[in-house]
Amino acid sequence: MKKITLLYLFLILISCSSNEEDKISTNKTYEGSVLLTSQQQVNEFGKEKFTIINGDLDIMNDPSHWNTKTTSDIYDLSSLNTIEKINGHLNIKENNHLKNLNGLNSIQEIQGVLGISYNNSLANINGLNSLQKIGSNLAISRNTFINSFSGLNNLSEIGGTLKVFDNKSLKSLNGLENLTSIGFDLYIEDNSKLNTISGISNLSNIGRGIDIRDNDELTTLTGLEKITQIQNLYIGFNLGLQNLSGLKNLKKVKNSFSLVENNSISNLIDLRSLESLGGYFQIVRNPSLVDINFFKQITFEKSSSAKVVGNDLLNTINGLKLLAVANNLEIINNPKLQNIDGLKTLASVGESIKIQNNETLENLEGLENLSSVEQFYLFNTKISSLNGLEKLNNVKYQLHISSNLFLKDFCSITNLVKNGVLGDYITSENLINPTKNDIINGKCN
Repeated sequence: MKKITLLYLFLILISCSSNEEDKISTNKTYEGSVLLTSQQQVNEFGKEKFTIINGDLDIMNDPSHWNTKTTSDIYDLSSLNTIEKINGHLNIKENNHLKNLNGLNSIQEIQGVLGISYNNSLANINGLNSLQKIGSNLAISRNTFINSFSGLNNLSEIGGTLKVFDNKSLKSLNGLENLTSIGFDLYIEDNSKLNTISGISNLSNIGRGIDIRDNDELTTLTGLEKITQIQNLYIGFNLGLQNLSGLKNLKKVKNSFSLVENNSISNLIDLRSLESLGGYFQIVRNPSLVDINFFKQITFEKSSSAKVVGNDLLNTINGLKLLAVANNLEIINNPKLQNIDGLKTLASVGESIKIQNNETLENLEGLENLSSVEQFYLFNTKISSLNGLEKLNNVKYQLHISSNLFLKDFCSITNLVKNGVLGDYITSENLINPTKNDIINGKCN
């Protein structure tokens, strides 16, 4: 009986010792950063079976070769299959022999940046299928053959920015279906074959902004339906973008809104839920845009500046109806714009108004409540009178009215000239060009 007891105790001690060895081996930490520039280095480091790296892991071309046409000879990462956590950045760059990321399958968390760039043979990123959290940015750029993000299917959180830039074969964001939160920005630029972003359909939080530009085959923004507020929105230079579907639940853009050179967008009906805009607002060179009427219900924040420039078919700006105060207002090069009635609640402009090269604009009656502006420029319109400016009594620095070939009536600024604050007054190349004295003496038409 005593022998059996001793044997049992011995087996327990062996078992405990074995468990402790397993615990040590599964928590082996490398202190510091690691640079692997060759397959031999990858293999040697992999033999150590580290599970945690307290620093950065760079798998890349030798930095001393960056200005040459050489690349690393790394083609296989399977020996790194014990790494579970990186407490710094993971950078995979300029490995033209690397076709997959198999070997990184155990990584669950990267506290810094995950960067994957200039890997011209990399076909997919399936080896990252255990990754759940990135503490900083995810930047995937200039990888010639990656066509989706399949392999990131467990990623739920990005602490910084998601940057997807210049991936020539990328067609979708499929693989990011579990992503729910981005701490900073969603930035998608210059992916020439990207035709859908529906793969991010569960994304519900973007801490800062959305910037989607230069994606020629992207036709809709479907995938952004869960986003209700952001700080900044920039949609630009997407030649095939037909509409803004995906933004139908967006209610607030806190700082800036930019819609620039999207050739096929004809209306903003998909922004019908938008309630509040602040900061900077611009709609520039959208040649198919006819109206912005779906902005009617929006409250513009007090600091808003507005820029409506170069929209070939735009015939009304009624959507700016609630733009009560602005720092700057520019309405320039909109050849079909006939009136500016949407500005009827505009009372003051902190800095300047520029109404220029709107060849069919017939009147200024939308400015009927405007009382003050520091600088006012009125060039090349079809107006025949300044009706609408009767309440204007303060133009601190300059009023410049030129090249309005039908303008023959300046009487509406008589009160401004006689009793108001008026800085420099410049007129030229209008049908008539009365001086201040002419206006004061009733020779205003």
